[in-house]
Amino acid sequence: HRPRLSEAERRLARRLADLLDAGGLAPPGPAGLAEALGADRTVVQDLLRLAAAAGEIVFVNSDLVVNAAAEQRLRAEARAVLEREEPAGPAAFAQALGLTRRQLIPLLEHLDREGCTERTGKGRVRGPAWRQSR
Repeated sequence: HRPRLSEAERRLARRLADLLDAGGLAPPGPAGLAEALGADRTVVQDLLRLAAAAGEIVFVNSDLVVNAAAEQRLRAEARAVLEREEPAGPAAFAQALGLTRRQLIPLLEHLDREGCTERTGKGRVRGPAWRQSR
């Protein structure tokens, strides 16, 4: 079974994708997206779930959704930081990504959950998913 969107829902999904594209690694959260679109939050959540199932977006956590290209950029930049400096503190990642600490921490926690990085007492190091590539 494949959901069929109405024309209005397709337009809304395109506008949603545009907002996520423009937001990069720091887009509005689901409530902010719904408000910016002037749409019902439930409808926006449904569209986000469909986009995630299609691999177009990634749920970092319940309050942060980024498009797949932004998440790939996050991974690439984090890998580059760890190639230069390991362990690396949040400031190194924030500088590389051009984000504030508040914006950065959920993204680093996402990388930890994905096994890309691992938080230690001295900073983040490559996680199990990246260790072989040292």
